[in-house]
Amino acid sequence: MAKYEFGIMENPPESGRRYDDYDPENYPRLVAVEDDIFDPFLIEFKGTVYWHTLDEKADGIAMVGINLIPPESSAVIADMINGNDELVALKKLLTEAVSENRFVILFGL
Repeated sequence: MAKYEFGIMENPPESGRRYDDYDPENYPRLVAVEDDIFDPFLIEFKGTVYWHTLDEKADGIAMVGINLIPPESSAVIADMINGNDELVALKKLLTEAVSENRFVILFGL
């Protein structure tokens, strides 16, 4: 089954740097979510994210590749998935990121 992986970035993304590598080992707080569970929310979400770099601002999550999700968008996603029993771990991670004012990195399919 395909999955998305979400991790809290301990340091903010660096301006001008591209995040192109799949390196989940660098994110100790990582949550994997099966695509069929998260896809409906991904399609509905229209908040600000960055695709691979802070230079590529977008309105919505890219299914494939790496997304950098700012705290304000993490809060929107957390609200969207609230009440979904299969996404409790993701909600907790997003809530932690918001409370710590940290970006979340999302490794797409």
